[in-house]
Amino acid sequence: DTVSQRVVISETPHISISPIDTFGCQPFSLSFANNTMNVVGNSWYFGDLGQNTSYLNSPTHVYSVPGEFVGRYIASDGYGVCMDSVYFHVKVHPKPTSEFFFDQIAICQMPDTLRCTNISSGESLGFAWDFGNGTTSTLNNPEVVYTVGGDYLISLIASTPFGCSDTSYASHSNVDVPHAEFTFTSADPCRPIFDFINLSSGGDT
Repeated sequence: DTVSQRVVISETPHISISPIDTFGCQPFSLSFANNTMNVVGNSWYFGDLGQNTSYLNSPTHVYSVPGEFVGRYIASDGYGVCMDSVYFHVKVHPKPTSEFFFDQIAICQMPDTLRCTNISSGESLGFAWDFGNGTTSTLNNPEVVYTVGGDYLISLIASTPFGCSDTSYASHSNVDVPHAEFTFTSADPCRPIFDFINLSSGGDT
């Protein structure tokens, strides 16, 4: 008598994903590249809050809070028997908050000086100011002098050593100070009738 049995040998998946170790700024959108061979089933566990999983081949996941996370990728064959897995590490640095206000030292004066107060929050911050008139500063609380009237957009970039940054904006209108001037003439010096001529500039009233 003879009996025969069919034996299937399935090849274990050979995992190849990237990145394995990475970091970014909050919120961090991370796209995985999956070049794993001999895989049919994909299971991703991203390691952050909640049951955040995916069964796509190359998913994208957003880490919305800062912290260090350990995720896991599991690859399986078509029979669900042969499996391999790998852990990956993600570090998300907090995003700073850029915020400021300014005080105008004198109204209707030229040149016009603003005193900026930086109230940004975050750790180990660096600052980059742009005052909209071609001048910049890296000071914490700078002053800026405007010598030409116009509308200016002031921006402040607050950044961390890890490359995380935030930008805030404020507008300032620097009004030209009007110049008052006039002259007068009289056709007949013996009569109290005069012609006044307005030579002012920069005014409308």
